[in-house]
Amino acid sequence: MLDLLHYEDFVPHVNSSFHVRFSDEVQHDFTLVSVVNKPLPKQEQFVLTFRAPADAPKQQWLCQVSHPVLGEAGLFLVPVEANETGVIFAAIFNRPL
Repeated sequence: MLDLLHYEDFVPHVNSSFHVRFSDEVQHDFTLVSVVNKPLPKQEQFVLTFRAPADAPKQQWLCQVSHPVLGEAGLFLVPVEANETGVIFAAIFNRPL
């Protein structure tokens, strides 16, 4: 269901926890740190940014992501920054209107 949601659906959940399953053996809780709207004339476009623990995999993955209110879906997560405090991942939504 997460993949069917829109920018406005995610905004109230900034700073909440999302469970991310890379595989059965590799799972982490991520924090949604920002939701940025980047609309185009004929496109809905927005970016979710998550903070993950420092030991999260630092490669792009199609992950199973779940949230207690928003539901569950497969999201393609891409690491965009990593340091000793954690890894920042982004998910980009881009849909025709």
